[in-house]
Amino acid sequence: MQNSPLVSIITPCHNSRSFIHRLLDSILEQTYPNIEMYAMDNASKDDTADIIKSYIPRFAQRGYSLKYILEEDLGPSGAVQNALGLIKGDYLVMPDSDDWYAEKDSIEKYVNIFESLSDDYAIVRAQLQHVRESDMEKLDLIYANFPEDDPGTLFEDCLFGKNNYCYAPINYMVKVSKLREMTGMSIYNAYNTGQQRQICLPLYYKYKAWTISEPLACYLVRESSISHGDYSKYPTQKVLYYKSINYIESILKTIDSMPDLDKTKYRNAFMRQSAMRILMLSLRCNKTEDVCGYIKDYRRFGGGYDVFFTILKFKTKLFLKNLFV
Repeated sequence: MQNSPLVSIITPCHNSRSFIHRLLDSILEQTYPNIEMYAMDNASKDDTADIIKSYIPRFAQRGYSLKYILEEDLGPSGAVQNALGLIKGDYLVMPDSDDWYAEKDSIEKYVNIFESLSDDYAIVRAQLQHVRESDMEKLDLIYANFPEDDPGTLFEDCLFGKNNYCYAPINYMVKVSKLREMTGMSIYNAYNTGQQRQICLPLYYKYKAWTISEPLACYLVRESSISHGDYSKYPTQKVLYYKSINYIESILKTIDSMPDLDKTKYRNAFMRQSAMRILMLSLRCNKTEDVCGYIKDYRRFGGGYDVFFTILKFKTKLFLKNLFV
């Protein structure tokens, strides 16, 4: 594949010694010839650095570039933001350090689809295989029944998590020229906010996406992750909730072509959803001291009295459950 477009890979990593080898090995096995990778180490305390550095000559031998960059613990979005100023590629992928590519030609297939599409497309994604960390058992397959061509729902799917939307960054390749146009290569970052909405929402609003009907990547379902843990993560989720207003306003601000009324509509709907989610989590965690604040937020962003019926329904269900224990 002479003159192949350059694919840039950004991977935030933090204490990744137990799993990053899978990702690096899967990249070394790729059939695609033109790859650069930036491993952004968020102040790991284990030997993540040694593992990554041991792969640098192997990448060079393969004809790839691998750069290791140590930085303070900024979280994934901060790591991606720093790397966006370094990449030189035509296309960008952002796998987390615990995920990996399922096929040797995964990246080649992403690029081939992109190269066959019109300039109206800014994102190519694929089906995604969930894999359980404890025994590496395959679980559900994401986007198994999703149409290939953009159905026109993806902006709201991504914003609100509709249609089983998956936020695993490894599953998405974006066209860098479109990302530069829509974001100036600058995204909102705050610790643990991730990077998926910041990257994809501006692109979904103006451009189209294609979904490959084949699982090209694997997502490790870890009990210790921020999205798959137990209720002990309530304090972290509470902090993220109070960042959410700046988070969503910053993303919507990048979309110059969106009318201000629509930005307000989407902001309020997102905040109502966020307030209801943290409210229900606070009830499950018996954090009653926080409930009134979340109710006020829900109402402040346009929510109705349905919040009280939701709480009553939850309390009734909990009462009945305890009654028959």
